[in-house]
Amino acid sequence: MGLRIERIKIDRDGPLRSDFDLSCRDLNLIYGPNETGKTYLVEALINFLFREKGRHDWDRNRKWDFGGRVVISGLNDDGDRIPFPNEIGEKLEDYWESKRSITPHFSRLVVVRAGETTLNTGEADGVGRDLLKDCLSGEGLLDGIQDKIQLTVQKAVIENRVITGNQTGELRDKAQAETRVRKSKDLLERVEEAYTSGKAFSWREKIEQLRLQFEDFEKAKRYRAGQLQGEIERLREGKQALPSESELAVLSSDVEKCRTDERQIKTKSGNLKDLASTKKNYRWSENAIEVYEKAKSDLAMYRPNQTILLFAAILVAASIIAAVLSGFEWWWVICILGVLLVGKEMWNRQQATSSGWESSELEGVKTEFRTRFGSDLTEIAELKAKRQELNDDLVRGQSLKDNLDERTEVTRTEKQRISGILTGWKNNEVKFEDWDDVIRSLTDQAKGLSKEIESRKSALASLHVMEEDHLDEDPGVEWDREFSDKLEQMINDTKRELKEEEARLHDLKLEVVIETTQEDVGWEKLIAALRKKYERAVQEYQIITAKILAGHLVTGVIGEFRQDEDRSIVEGLNSEEVTKPLHLLTGRYREIRLSPEKDLVLVSDDDDLYPLSELSTGVREQIFLALRMGFASRAMGGETGFLILDDAFQHSDWSRREKLVSQILSLVQSGWQVFYFTMDDHIRGLFQKIGSEMGDGFAERGLG
Repeated sequence: MGLRIERIKIDRDGPLRSDFDLSCRDLNLIYGPNETGKTYLVEALINFLFREKGRHDWDRNRKWDFGGRVVISGLNDDGDRIPFPNEIGEKLEDYWESKRSITPHFSRLVVVRAGETTLNTGEADGVGRDLLKDCLSGEGLLDGIQDKIQLTVQKAVIENRVITGNQTGELRDKAQAETRVRKSKDLLERVEEAYTSGKAFSWREKIEQLRLQFEDFEKAKRYRAGQLQGEIERLREGKQALPSESELAVLSSDVEKCRTDERQIKTKSGNLKDLASTKKNYRWSENAIEVYEKAKSDLAMYRPNQTILLFAAILVAASIIAAVLSGFEWWWVICILGVLLVGKEMWNRQQATSSGWESSELEGVKTEFRTRFGSDLTEIAELKAKRQELNDDLVRGQSLKDNLDERTEVTRTEKQRISGILTGWKNNEVKFEDWDDVIRSLTDQAKGLSKEIESRKSALASLHVMEEDHLDEDPGVEWDREFSDKLEQMINDTKRELKEEEARLHDLKLEVVIETTQEDVGWEKLIAALRKKYERAVQEYQIITAKILAGHLVTGVIGEFRQDEDRSIVEGLNSEEVTKPLHLLTGRYREIRLSPEKDLVLVSDDDDLYPLSELSTGVREQIFLALRMGFASRAMGGETGFLILDDAFQHSDWSRREKLVSQILSLVQSGWQVFYFTMDDHIRGLFQKIGSEMGDGFAERGLG
């Protein structure tokens, strides 16, 4: 089950002018000009999903107070949808930490900011040794573990359960524990005395009295809201005989869409290829590959029987040893027997290699290839390439046919539906050419009633009363907005006085915050933290001792594990999670290797080697995108996930943009979910083009 973002809801703030709410699809396009909130949305996603220390070089992010949530699925086998942020403050890295070897670079893998296609800008090949260690081996994890172990602990000596070493760090912490206990206890006593008495309590009582009086006027407001709601309902009854403005607007849009769909269907119907011929050639190429590979395998160089050669060598060695140790006189007979066995195998090898290498089956394949495709077949790679070409034609042709059939039926059904709706509203059949006039007339009638309804709704909205809170009975108090505002002002004034008193407790509270190393939260939590700190100090000696012993043991084990670093990196580079997206996006490179100089080298389908640092910018963008997918999928146990692109292609030329967008579609088809944020109209158009063929798999949301 792949990792997927099901919903994004970001509250309006900063440059974002309205709440953003998106039910996510496979491919999601978010478009907006500058200063409309595009960057704000991206940074909100980063803030919600990833640890602050895992956001690499994104410290330039502005310190916005983001509101909203992101709902993620695929984090467990139960199919639960988990919101971020959540009550316990979990991030994606926290959720996986106990289950998977998540890399600290995970956020860099799945989030690409504008122009940041490389994985590591400080490395010549754009990746670097440190990132490979973190993503593909346990070395990065080992570094992180060892970095948490103090140097004094690593160098400590343990003999007969006695720890000796430099009395610094954790060895010194034990002696300081008692001092911290005394300090925490003294501060706790002063806080409890100051907080549980004083002026703050009298101000709180006054606020409560004013609040009760304010509630009476709130009832009067609720009664007035009920009256307005009744007027609205009566107006709505008069409008029920008419279709709603929204229904009419949707229907008008549907009419225009039907006309557009009919034009598109007519245009695309002429683009279908001869699928029957393509299918026939594809099936022939499949069989031809099997014949070709079998013919080549049967005619391969003969390999001597290793078992016979080994047995001959043992006979010769045994006869010589027997002659030396026991004077065995017939040892030369056994030697001759061994030599004869070796000679026989060499003669067989000569006979095999002296025969011809081409078979009649192979000639038949070449002849048929020339007949079908008009070119000579020299190697199996050409046959496999032709099969792939035929397969691509089949996929595209069948997809286009299925899409046209489906759209034709949908359009016919839609016209029937629209005709039925208009007939029901007008009580007689409406001709196709009269649809727009009928819709316009009904719209004018609905708008008149809507205007009157909106007038009452505006008055009701100004009261800010929920419908379920309306009152039917007169409370005996007439709603007076001016007096209600006065009461509210009195409450606010009293709250300010309370705040001034609480400000005098600020210095004391600051001491508590510093002592407990807690955030500036409520007094109750701070006092509880002080009590817990006192209790923890009693156990501190045992905890520190255990950490020293464990750290010393882990240091020794880590030294042994580091020897397997290169092997783990090579295995990770050759894993399906990495090689599959690499070949999918490039169509040429099937393997990536670690050179003796620890740089990355690509292997093409022709077994040619290409250093990653020497490739063109366009190819490197493809490869970096593939590596992001591979490394992220490996971190997630082979599953697919989501990719967030913040105008990642804006610096690419237009021809390269088309190819990159096409590759994004290939990623989506392979199971990845993609979010592309852009301000570029050209890039927007490219995504809209492929999105129009995806149907429900594509979502677009505009900003501004």
